[in-house]
Amino acid sequence: MNYSASTASLAVKSFGYIFQPIVDLSGNVVAFEALARCSVRENISVYRGSSKLIGLIPFEKQCIEFFSSVSQLFYLYGGEYRYSFNIEPSNCSMEHLALIYEIANEYRVPRNLIDLEVIEKSRDELFKPALELAKDMGFSLVLDDFGAGYSNVESLLDYPFDKIKFDKVFMQHDSLTKNLLCAVHDVIKNHGFLTVIEGVENVDIMNFAKRIGADYYQGWLFGRGNSLQDTLHNENHIKRKWVTEIV
Repeated sequence: MNYSASTASLAVKSFGYIFQPIVDLSGNVVAFEALARCSVRENISVYRGSSKLIGLIPFEKQCIEFFSSVSQLFYLYGGEYRYSFNIEPSNCSMEHLALIYEIANEYRVPRNLIDLEVIEKSRDELFKPALELAKDMGFSLVLDDFGAGYSNVESLLDYPFDKIKFDKVFMQHDSLTKNLLCAVHDVIKNHGFLTVIEGVENVDIMNFAKRIGADYYQGWLFGRGNSLQDTLHNENHIKRKWVTEIV
């Protein structure tokens, strides 16, 4: 069913985040990506990738929900984990960065634990001064979904990103695509970026991803994401060491 912006805005019933784990080479959970989830009055569930619907949630509300949730996790776990917050390029402006900064301070969340994940849809959408401001504020910057759209190595060198997340598209195609991933990954690592492989859905993919030599891994193999309450009250599961040895 198609909605106009005003109709769909009224249809949004609830909004919140689930937290998907990110693991390191040793299989330890080191971070969580906050994935937005909405429910609408017509009982349709949507996910963060549905830009039209997530765009109906005011950006300030997204920030408040994220930082209020992370503040509870930080209170429980301290600085043990990092937390990723997705922002659209259209929200990567001086004004929006000032809002993120203000709300992070309001909820007493250390900015050095926050990764701002930006999807590059086109180079024209990335406002370099805002990205540099985010760095000055103490946030880390992540280029999300690298390989899914217009992203290229030249863009990485032009902007102050700390970490690159390779889209799961690389994990879902033939050996030629995977060979391309290996080559591009080597170039990116040689330029000093940290790397994350997304779409790690089974042990075979994990084995391939580890051979590439990425720093971090994310995907359904480690969990599809838990609610805030489950993340707060399931410490033993979070602190488990995932088996990631190459076989």
